[in-house]
Amino acid sequence: MDDQWNNAGFDTNKATRWQESGFDVVAANKWRGARFDPEEAQRWRDAEPNPADFRDYYEVNELLNGFTSFTPEQAAAWRDAGFKPVEAANWRCARYVPDNESPKNPEFIGFDLDEAIRWRDAGFDPVRAASWREWDFAPEEAAAWSVTGPLSEKDWDIYQIDPLTPGEAWVCRRAGLSPEEAQDWFDTGLDIENILRWRKADFDPYEVCEWQHYGFELDDATRWRDEKFEPQEVRVWQNAGFNDHDAIEWKNCTFSIDEAIRWRDAGFDAIQAVDMIWAGFTPETAVPPWDPKHRNTLS
Repeated sequence: MDDQWNNAGFDTNKATRWQESGFDVVAANKWRGARFDPEEAQRWRDAEPNPADFRDYYEVNELLNGFTSFTPEQAAAWRDAGFKPVEAANWRCARYVPDNESPKNPEFIGFDLDEAIRWRDAGFDPVRAASWREWDFAPEEAAAWSVTGPLSEKDWDIYQIDPLTPGEAWVCRRAGLSPEEAQDWFDTGLDIENILRWRKADFDPYEVCEWQHYGFELDDATRWRDEKFEPQEVRVWQNAGFNDHDAIEWKNCTFSIDEAIRWRDAGFDAIQAVDMIWAGFTPETAVPPWDPKHRNTLS
């Protein structure tokens, strides 16, 4: 055994193991000082990201250029935080290829140890963490948004519909929605574009469900809502044979649907019915406007 190994405190067996793992005495001494045995040190020194863990997010060849080279101190820190060599390499190489709408356009994004710990503890793998961080989400915030979507979690696998993408969550957050509010909106069955349209018109999710249940789109719902109608009420007036203009006029004159029907069936419109009421008549006693005697009733 070389005197250098002996002087560094390696016996023959250990020196042989370090040499077979590809370390000289100086490197071996550093890795040993970080509490690594030769085989473990070799795994960390040679750690590379696993292409299968990254799917189609980037060309792996772009990343195998020294980004995962761990010093003994770095390797010890990642190991002590519970990461295996390949896992640590994956985090240090994680890169998100953004679409044209992304707020950033990174050449390379990796995670340092503190970031990797936070994202891992929030339930993310490197690829998902990179995509959420690309849209300026912190780990804890991303965790809240990542379970928000068009269907409840139990339905995702059944219908093959994913929860929100980071970009979609970013749009919701920018609109002032919390994850809980966004989920209430998605439970209406609307997509993001229509959620924002209904919300801008000052509808809440419960109101949207009511108007949609009775078959109203946003423009009609807004018009009727502004005339102080509830969706079911609109259908009652329509089913009673009133057109939109007449229904609004009768209600603005403070007639109930039953009263309006009685006066209409007696031959009066809303304004005429008001005149008859002021004159002391009921639908049954009032003379219809087409009757020649009608003029006399108002004199």
